[in-house]
Amino acid sequence: MTGIIVAHRSFSVERPTIARITAMIQKRITTWLSVQPFFSK
Repeated sequence: MTGIIVAHRSFSVERPTIARITAMIQKRITTWLSVQPFFSK
């Protein structure tokens, strides 16, 4: 039970970092999708 609480606390602290990584990945995917049509032609 305490392990879940500790994991939840550490997740809450790391959450902003996860959000940044997610945003960075979304930017890369968006960039890749916008560039992709040039390669498919």
